[in-house]
Amino acid sequence: MENNEDMNSQPELLIDGTKSYMYEQMWNICAGPLCDLPKPAEKVYYFPQGHIELVETSTREEFDEMRPNTNLPSKFLCRVIAIQLNVEKNTDEVYAQISLMPDTNEVVIPITNDSSRKPKVCSFTKVLTASDTSTHGVLSLPKKHAIECLPPLDMSQPVPTQELVLKDLHDNQWKFKHTFRGTPQRHLFTTGWNAFVTSKKLVAGDHFIILRRENGELLVGIRRAKYEIDHIPSSVISAQCMLHGVIASVVNAFNTNCMFIVVYKPRSSQFVVRYNKFEDALKNKFNFGSRFMMRFEGEKFSEKRYSGIVIGVKDLSPHWKNSEWRSLQVQWDEVSPFPKPNNVSAWEIEPLVPSSNNFQSTLLQKKSPCQTGSSSSIVLTDNKIGQPNMSSPENAPQLCDHDVVDDSKVSYGSLMSYRVPTMPNPNCANDQIVQPVQENITTDATTSCMLFGVDLLATPSKK
Repeated sequence: MENNEDMNSQPELLIDGTKSYMYEQMWNICAGPLCDLPKPAEKVYYFPQGHIELVETSTREEFDEMRPNTNLPSKFLCRVIAIQLNVEKNTDEVYAQISLMPDTNEVVIPITNDSSRKPKVCSFTKVLTASDTSTHGVLSLPKKHAIECLPPLDMSQPVPTQELVLKDLHDNQWKFKHTFRGTPQRHLFTTGWNAFVTSKKLVAGDHFIILRRENGELLVGIRRAKYEIDHIPSSVISAQCMLHGVIASVVNAFNTNCMFIVVYKPRSSQFVVRYNKFEDALKNKFNFGSRFMMRFEGEKFSEKRYSGIVIGVKDLSPHWKNSEWRSLQVQWDEVSPFPKPNNVSAWEIEPLVPSSNNFQSTLLQKKSPCQTGSSSSIVLTDNKIGQPNMSSPENAPQLCDHDVVDDSKVSYGSLMSYRVPTMPNPNCANDQIVQPVQENITTDATTSCMLFGVDLLATPSKK
């Protein structure tokens, strides 16, 4: 019960009117670019297998007794009843509590249409450097962001200075002295910054976020550079609570058609999947040899895409038969500075469709290198060197199935490659090809003068 009380004691961010919108915007920024939070009243699939997997990863415990020994489905169709946005007290990691209910025809969820004007907001993110988090207690801000998102300084002062009051997602106030000084002059946070760094335990690489409303209200947030899933505190997710509650709560909810609550962590397993997203993923029909792209989070909240190929389709766990949860075994085309999963779910990836430019570049890469030869090589073919005659069926490019699966060095934008017929080498010692052509050129040059196919020196025939 203590764990539940701790969780419920977290500040609820959906408070009222414009304030809730400001907090929601900050929550979304802290959640990162890959966050895919469903909306109230939306249909979703809930995967208990993924839910248990998250608990096992966070606690480093194997819950064999939690494995389904009944005919528990691998997924459940649900409706989102409510979403509560929260932030963890100790780490400032954002999470959401999603209230779900089994989807039946009897469930009617009112949809609120909020057409009120949303306030304009301005935000920026600063990736902290080692100097920003050192003991000298000064944060250097980019000039462009300071001018756009912070209240203007009085530049008539010898040293322009102002005090700013910002609130974090816990509704705590933080005071910073904002000044413009130095050589060259820079926008700095001085007094108050060191206390903020110490309290939040910030390190180089963490993200410092400021959001400003048009009326001047300021919010501050952080996003850790390195997310340690095994450090999730018990106030958010408890091994003991999950051990006795995950399967029991799900089974009870579907037997009695009642609501249950799950915790959504944007940077961990997404076991609540939007219905449309799941159905669209099934239409892609990923199988052996399918090429794909997957999004990952890069630096400064950017997206980075890595490509790969599906090398197998099978159940991730023998305890969950015919489950779509991480059922695709994949092989990646390139290494990355962070580990990538060997098993993914179909809704986490996108099919890799080749564009015409990528297709053409792949064709050029597959051609044999062109070698410089004698002038007689010009008469070997009417086509460009290295290109087949498309009007002839036997010279048409042949699709190679093995290139689709094994050739990882081909451009990521290609699904298949051409096998281009090699052209004769004009430098090769083949007298049957080169010599007769040279002889014909020499003989014709002394006995005829051709213009538009007519021999001007030939004696006209008598009619």
